[in-house]
Amino acid sequence: MRILIASALAVLVAACSPASPNLNVTDAWARPAAAGQSSAAYFTITNQGGADRLVSVTADGAEASLHRSSTEDGVARMRPLADGLAIGAGATAVLRPGGDHVMLMKLQRSLVAGGTVSLRLTFERSGERTVTATVTNNGAGAHGGH
Repeated sequence: MRILIASALAVLVAACSPASPNLNVTDAWARPAAAGQSSAAYFTITNQGGADRLVSVTADGAEASLHRSSTEDGVARMRPLADGLAIGAGATAVLRPGGDHVMLMKLQRSLVAGGTVSLRLTFERSGERTVTATVTNNGAGAHGGH
């Protein structure tokens, strides 16, 4: 009887526990920019598990932070994502020009098309992941559309 109760309790606890995130980061790229200037990086996070949150980003040779661009009443705005970026269970978050992105500021070296920049993404539940972003001119100049 005790074994049956213990087994039932274990199943109940497992059912109440949130599913572990299962994250995949793809399509990472950054805009070219000269040393001392700013750039932006973009990527896609696919989550096939439980909810998670991207809480911070660091980059080799630059200050990095999460930002959101938006346009309200014809006025473009860019704000830091102080609480990070939620990635819901089974959801996909796309960081792209004109939306959520990683600002790369005070570049210590130029980001030249064809080169790379290493980004360390820290997730609330999944821990740290390193992603290599390819530098490419996928649109307007270094700041176009952030």
